[in-house]
Amino acid sequence: RPRLPRERVAAGLADGPRRGPPPQTLWPVWSEKSRHGGLVHLSERLLAFCFEDARLGTMADKYDLQEAKQGYHECLRGAAEYLQDAHAGEFMLVNLGGVLAQSSYYTMFSNSCVEFDIPWNTPIGPGVCPLDVLFATCSSIHNWLSMDEDHVAVLHTRCCPGGYGQSFLQFVAAC
Repeated sequence: RPRLPRERVAAGLADGPRRGPPPQTLWPVWSEKSRHGGLVHLSERLLAFCFEDARLGTMADKYDLQEAKQGYHECLRGAAEYLQDAHAGEFMLVNLGGVLAQSSYYTMFSNSCVEFDIPWNTPIGPGVCPLDVLFATCSSIHNWLSMDEDHVAVLHTRCCPGGYGQSFLQFVAAC
């Protein structure tokens, strides 16, 4: 394991080194230039990222829709690269919302994906999450984290802009 940085010792976080980026208090807005696909540490072992694009779930023209899909692919690729580097074999992607749809997306995450289909794809954006899905999500995360102290769970959703996806992921993380 890497040496513990001085600032973590000074901050009283001497319980062990943190892998990955430091936690952020504000959610980054995903863009083609964002690092790690917009991943945010919600806690020591829980990360999240949300892809927001107004063109998803709308009747956008073919070019705009293709551009949105390409942006989503880049977001997933950035998150997957970071997770493979920082947490290889120790992460589980929890996708809340529409299915990832392409088998290459699952391969990016070493097929370590759990999906909960939430019926808010038209338009894409969190509405009301059924309680059975919420309980199943929390149970899956709890079981995964209980298996090994090095495991991390990664929450993901995609939605329209407005911060709804971020608020939803924070709500799930609070469970």
